[in-house]
Amino acid sequence: MKVFTSFFTTIALFFSCLTLAQPLTLTEIIDQAGQQRMLSQRIARNYLAYHRGLGEQEWLERIYDDLAEYENTLLYLKTTSVNTKAINTMPRKAHSNFRFINQGFDGILSFTPERLVHVAISSTEMMLYRMDTLTKQYAALEKPKEYDSSIASR
Repeated sequence: MKVFTSFFTTIALFFSCLTLAQPLTLTEIIDQAGQQRMLSQRIARNYLAYHRGLGEQEWLERIYDDLAEYENTLLYLKTTSVNTKAINTMPRKAHSNFRFINQGFDGILSFTPERLVHVAISSTEMMLYRMDTLTKQYAALEKPKEYDSSIASR
């Protein structure tokens, strides 16, 4: 089952690499960071559905597809040219959370299924928090739009 899932994960990672091969604008980088928040929640939801036995193979494939997409985008965000020293902290910390949860899903870490539910929820919550912070940091890099006082006086 792992080989089958790994094949789909590899394909998903390949296509997402093609998508991120082009340099992104700051607005697109903000969007990517924001999408990471959603992905962290989706990883948790998919694991809970898998854990409850709701179509095991389907949910397992979704988990690994989401993990591949999350990691690929995270690797891009870690190396984007707009990063400052302060910004570099969040992708590194999120990647640490990601590696931990990924090892739990892969069975590298010995968790009972019940314990893995707690690990999945707490790790994805931290990933969500870190990506939310990162999204705000990127948004702060955008130049503020100038206020047009002539519009207000109409």
